Amino acid sequence: MTSINLRKEGQVITEFPPNLIKRSRLLTKLVEEFSSTEVDLEPAPGKDFSPATINKLKEFIVRFESGLPKLPKKPLLIFVTYNDWLDNNFPEDTREWLEEFFKPKSFYDLVELFNAAFYLQIDDLREICAARIAHSIILERKAPEDFLRDFGIVTQYQDFFTPEEEAKFIEKEFINKNDYEGVAAEDDEELNKE
Repeated sequence: MTSINLRKEGQVITEFPPNLIKRSRLLTKLVEEFSSTEVDLEPAPGKDFSPATINKLKEFIVRFESGLPKLPKKPLLIFVTYNDWLDNNFPEDTREWLEEFFKPKSFYDLVELFNAAFYLQIDDLREICAARIAHSIILERKAPEDFLRDFGIVTQYQDFFTPEEEAKFIEKEFINKNDYEGVAAEDDEELNKE
C-alpha cells in the first residue's frame, strides 16, 4: 500500500502514509479498489471542513494509530458520554491529551472535526466528537441563540428573530425550554396528574 495525498480545492493538504490510511474506511477502500494516490475532498454543502481540521484529524490518528479502545455497549436509552470516553482506563497523559485536543477555540471547530471524521469514515473519532458536542450542548446548557450562532445559522441573533418568532422557534425546536435536559415540563405535569 502506498501513501495517499489529500487535496482540497486543488491544493494538497497532507499526505497519509499506509499506516494511517487503514484508520479511514474511505481511504482504505479507495486505495484497495482503485489504487488511488490522491483524493479530492469534496464534502456535501453544510458538511465542509478546513485544511486545518484535516491536519487536526491527522494528529489524532497519529496519536491513536490503532484506534481508541471500544467502550462497552450501553442500553439504547443511555448514551455514551464524553466522560465515558475519558474514563476509559487511559493513562493520565493520554487523558490530558484528549482533554486538550477536544478543547476547541470555538464550538464550530468540533462540528468541523466531526464532519471530517464522518467524511473519512474514522469511526472512533466521529463517536468521541459526537460525545464532546453533546457534552458541550447539554452540560454547558447552551441557550437557543448559542445554537443558532454556533451552527452558523445566524451571526446576529437579535437581527434574526422578532420576540414572537423567537417564542415559536423555542417552542418548536426545544423539548424543554426551561432546562434543555430532554423531558418536557408539561409531560411531567401530565404524568403526575395520572
